[in-house]
Amino acid sequence: MYQRYWHWEDALILAQNRSWSGLLELRDRHLTWLLESGQAARAAAILESTNPLRAVKLYLDARRPGRAARLVLANEELLEDRSIINEIVRVLKATDLMELAGELLERTSEPLEAIKCYSQAGVFARALELARKVDPTSVVDLEREWGKHLVSAGHYDAAINHFIEAGETALALDAAINARQWRKGLQIMQVNIPSCFPIYPNNLIQNFLHR
Repeated sequence: MYQRYWHWEDALILAQNRSWSGLLELRDRHLTWLLESGQAARAAAILESTNPLRAVKLYLDARRPGRAARLVLANEELLEDRSIINEIVRVLKATDLMELAGELLERTSEPLEAIKCYSQAGVFARALELARKVDPTSVVDLEREWGKHLVSAGHYDAAINHFIEAGETALALDAAINARQWRKGLQIMQVNIPSCFPIYPNNLIQNFLHR
């Protein structure tokens, strides 16, 4: 009766509780029904523990690349399957799940591509942490991009130190002015460009001091 009215979960619970001999066949019929009725994601969830590779492929078919990626990240054997990794990363990028793509690439020994994904996702803390380990030469560029990312979101105050770390004095000063951090702006001028003070009128410097 449960099967007739598509109450598969109830049927499975009953069969399992009664140790029914046809339990495995019932599970197969349930999976077949899920697939035939367009419920690939639910079928994948059932298969995660018994057939993770098939579950990953079903998640991709169901356009759930995030679920596929998380399943792979938890399975060392799947992490060694280069073809499935490449396919998941491709779909993650296409659906703008860049941080997850970066995490998958980092775990599969592609740190430079992972850094690019993290930065495109705006997760600069992770990008910088990885860059300091594998590509220190990219740290300055990442600090600059982080600062620009913060400025584009209107977070001028937070951007100042990133521009300073990147050696971008003018951008740091501009961010300080937009953040109305007058003393911070004066400090940037004093520490970074003392030779340029003659260019700035004295009344501008006084203006910084009194705001």
